[in-house]
Amino acid sequence: MEKLRIKDSLLYFFRSDGWFIKFLAIVGLIFVPIIGWFAIMGYFLRIAKRWLNEEYEGLPGFSEFGTLIASGFFLFIVIIVYGLPQFLFAFIPCLGNLLSTAYGIILALIMPYIICTIATEETISGNVFAFNEIIKFVQENIINLLILFLVELVTGVVSAILLVPFIAGGAILISIGEGKYLIPALFAFGIGAIILAVVGVWSSSVSYSLSGNVVGIWQRKKSSVSEQPPSEEPPTINHIQ
Repeated sequence: MEKLRIKDSLLYFFRSDGWFIKFLAIVGLIFVPIIGWFAIMGYFLRIAKRWLNEEYEGLPGFSEFGTLIASGFFLFIVIIVYGLPQFLFAFIPCLGNLLSTAYGIILALIMPYIICTIATEETISGNVFAFNEIIKFVQENIINLLILFLVELVTGVVSAILLVPFIAGGAILISIGEGKYLIPALFAFGIGAIILAVVGVWSSSVSYSLSGNVVGIWQRKKSSVSEQPPSEEPPTINHIQ
């Protein structure tokens, strides 16, 4: 049985050739409002697509930049549509937080399917809202999806552990120093910004690569089942009395 490549996904981005240049390109796109942000989303969609197709080595390029922007925009729109109920749940008294949290977990489970559908089709099609297929996907991959959810949770905790001391430290220096510790505070914020960029790219690459991995395993399993020849029924024997 094919297993998730968790270790490979954790090391994937920073062990690929030319990763530093592509990392700088992603960071640079952060400072390009709207278009750059969509392009970053489109780039990580390409990572998901590579892993969906069992391409576990090497980062994708930035060729066909318009396609990057378009696919990232499509993903953004779909996330807005799916995220609207979670936003509305927040206004429900008493149960709002509980419903919002539960719906957030559901979104996390179906997001790999959505990501890989858009990554493959590079548009918004009816497959993104094929709820029967999505439910089937979750049911047949619940273990791998929970593992992916746990990995994403752990990477988020690790990111926070690395980031919070510098951000909090800089804020404390500014609040207690009355300007005397401005330089150390700015240095702490600078280190925090670098860590934020590194862990942000890393955690996104882990999430999108494993999303492609989950969907790829599922699709290959379905293909192997459909390609199996039907079992032959044993011939019936008519007993003559």
